[in-house]
Amino acid sequence: MRNDKDIASRIASFIPRPIQNLIIETPIESFYQMIRQYARVVTLPLHSQVYPSPVGKIELLVCNDSFLMHPDIIEGGHDPYVIQDLCSLFNSVNSSVFYDIGSHFGYMVKIAILAGLEDSNIHTFEPDRFRFYVLSKNNKHDSIHLNKKFVSDTISKKELTLDSYITTHDPPSVVKLDIEGAEYHALKGMSQTITSHRPILFVEVHPTYLPTFGHQAEDVISFLSDYKYDLQILEGGQWIPVSSNFSKYNNYSQAFTLKTI
Repeated sequence: MRNDKDIASRIASFIPRPIQNLIIETPIESFYQMIRQYARVVTLPLHSQVYPSPVGKIELLVCNDSFLMHPDIIEGGHDPYVIQDLCSLFNSVNSSVFYDIGSHFGYMVKIAILAGLEDSNIHTFEPDRFRFYVLSKNNKHDSIHLNKKFVSDTISKKELTLDSYITTHDPPSVVKLDIEGAEYHALKGMSQTITSHRPILFVEVHPTYLPTFGHQAEDVISFLSDYKYDLQILEGGQWIPVSSNFSKYNNYSQAFTLKTI
């Protein structure tokens, strides 16, 4: 069975390069990308994989081409310190409402469930068509809230703000945010949520991707600092206070995690 890369490449190979260049950033390209996403959903095979976690073994449906879900990555500890903190929070506060923004295939969701969180208190946000498809298969509980939306600071057919979302849902007490550079816009769209409900935040900051969205790492840190959060950064397996020199984090070559306390 061919995967989506094979199908997409075969289709594209029939289009002359000059014409390909002309359709970039047009509705035709958008339609082509939609076809690629659909092809990926219907052709990439899934298999069951068992992963370790602080709360026991987790079984997920995954695909072979997902680097992030490779067993070696998980065995080494996929965000191990964040997961340990999340498990402690879920164990200590049975009424926690967990927002998993950038849910991927649902690894964190499974952890939350095993840690004792009620299904109905879990809200997932995953805009990628294929990842959402797998996420849905991994989490068939009717009471889990599955949202195929970008979390941002604007509202559209594909986007929502958390400030608008909580008008019809329970507000979060814990938020995990990992959306590859769009974190500032997501935080801006939950400013009222932060003010009114003060959730604990775990924010994956991507210094190399943030400029694509018009921001830098220091903007994310400054935003959270303005809301009087005490901020810690995960470095060398330890949570340490964020430096007062926010701009230095713009030069980090790899993503890092912030925690609010």
